[in-house]
Amino acid sequence: MDELLESGSYLAVILALLGGAVGLPLPEEAILLTSGALARKGITRWQIGLPVCYAGVLIADTVLYLVARHLGNAALSHPRLGRLLPPSRRAKLRRLFATRGPLVILFARHVPGLRAATFALAGIDRFPLRRFLFWDAVGVLSSVTLVFSLGHAFASQLDRVRDRLSDAQGLLLAAFGIVAVALWFRAWRRRGAPTVLLARARSAEPRAHVADPDADEGRRHGSDQGAEHGP
Repeated sequence: MDELLESGSYLAVILALLGGAVGLPLPEEAILLTSGALARKGITRWQIGLPVCYAGVLIADTVLYLVARHLGNAALSHPRLGRLLPPSRRAKLRRLFATRGPLVILFARHVPGLRAATFALAGIDRFPLRRFLFWDAVGVLSSVTLVFSLGHAFASQLDRVRDRLSDAQGLLLAAFGIVAVALWFRAWRRRGAPTVLLARARSAEPRAHVADPDADEGRRHGSDQGAEHGP
């Protein structure tokens, strides 16, 4: 990949990012770091390279979203998409979409282990395309700028930066898990727990006697008949 990018072709950057989106072993962060390093070495111009990276990442994300949207639930049978979205992960992401909406897309843009799964599920569940593009673009501005800048600043230490970036992303993924559990617990307390407690309280209350008009009428009718046949 490095040899391809070092040719100085901006098109190569876009093609590499698209390849990663469709399943080729081309990590987005590695491409962005290399692009920043090439700009630092003068092989490319950062004024062009950075916007090209913005466009390439946004196009790659949109391709993944549109493919998943086109396939619908059939995407879950796809070899790659099916591995990205096991039932447990789908359930967690759908709960987050229900409670946090598009903010999930913004957060996932910064977490490689979660990014593709979130974008694919957004397509499968037909999350509105315009909203997807808006929030993904917001995330792209921050995530791409950060990684490209790291590659530019530490062009001679790319391997070390990649390792540190992987560690940081692992922490982000762990933080996402903690946030997901906290949101689920808060939603349970707001919706599930009060309902359960209220139901238990109601079942424990003594039932008040409710008058039955038919029964009362029957008793009165019986009393009248007894009076007519009495001594």
